[in-house]
Amino acid sequence: MNYKIIVSPIASKNIEEAVEYYIKEATRKVASDFLKDFKETYKALQINPFYQFHDNN
Repeated sequence: MNYKIIVSPIASKNIEEAVEYYIKEATRKVASDFLKDFKETYKALQINPFYQFHDNN
């Protein structure tokens, strides 16, 4: 069962700004990797909205 994930307008704007920042300050690859990670997390949340990501870095 897939859950519907709602991305708020503020979050969408933040994502767009992050992509623009990565393109400007880093590379298009960094921006692309960011979007790829976002999409993977989005899909994971659709399957399991209680999903938690822990980054030890």
